[in-house]
Order: sequence, then structure tokens, then C-alpha cells
Amino acid sequence: MWKIIDNALPAKLFAELAAEKATTDALDQCVGSRSIHGTKEFQQSELADRVHKHVESVCGSVEWIGAYFVLTALGDMGSDPHYDDGPSAVLHLATEWSPEYGGELLFLEDDEETLIESVEYQPNRLVVFSGEHCHMHKAPLLDKKRITLVSRFREGR
Repeated sequence: MWKIIDNALPAKLFAELAAEKATTDALDQCVGSRSIHGTKEFQQSELADRVHKHVESVCGSVEWIGAYFVLTALGDMGSDPHYDDGPSAVLHLATEWSPEYGGELLFLEDDEETLIESVEYQPNRLVVFSGEHCHMHKAPLLDKKRITLVSRFREGR
């Protein structure tokens, strides 16, 4: 089960967050790796609250575990097919993106090869899904940075 939510954040909040992440030197230095976001500060933010509410609207009662930003660029491998232990939310933070840039989120059959759905990377798009689905993301095809906030949850409180 997954749901695509376009314009997931209010325009002002999205613009502020995207601008902050686009100019963060630390994020630029972690291309291809993951930068963990402070749990206490993040849990109390408007961003965390909005993402949490979207996840609960799709998956029911969930408890937030953590979040991290991922910066993927041309030449990165993307991710291998995998499952998560619980619900996840992926928020696309690049402010400008075109389909020819790539960077899709793929949902796969259990054989980890057969495509079920390819979700195009689009600014301010939130994809909420249960961990029971095999998924992966593709790296950008052009010299563009794909900035994503990944949030992890566990079911029930």
C-alpha cells in the first residue's frame, strides 16, 4: 500500500525547507550518503507534524522513529531493492525537477525485479508506504541533485 501526496507541505514551508537544504554545505558533502536529522528538534517541528499526519492518514496510528536527508547525484548507485520494518514517508525537496532527470522511486514485486509502479520525483511530493513493499530509488540521470527527506515509523503507539 502506498499513496502519493502532491503539494504535501504549504508552499511557504516547502520553499523555506528546500532553500535551507539546497544551501547546506554539510548536505553537499554527503552526496550518496545519509545525514541523520536530530530527533528531538525534528519531532517538534512543523515539518515532522505534517509528515506524521499524512502517514497516519494512510497507515493508521504510527510512532515516529527517525528521519534523514538523502542527497543523490549523477554517478550515485541509487538504492538496492529493499523492505522497511514499518511505514515510511519520502518527501521530495528539490525545487525544480523534470522527468528526464530520473530519480524515480520504484515499487517492485517480491522477486525484486518486476516493476509494479514507478513514482516520478516531483518537488513537494510525499510518498507514504508500508514497509511490506519492496522498493528502491534510482539515481538521477543528469547532473542534478535529488534531495529527499526520508522518515521512518513503526505501527501503533
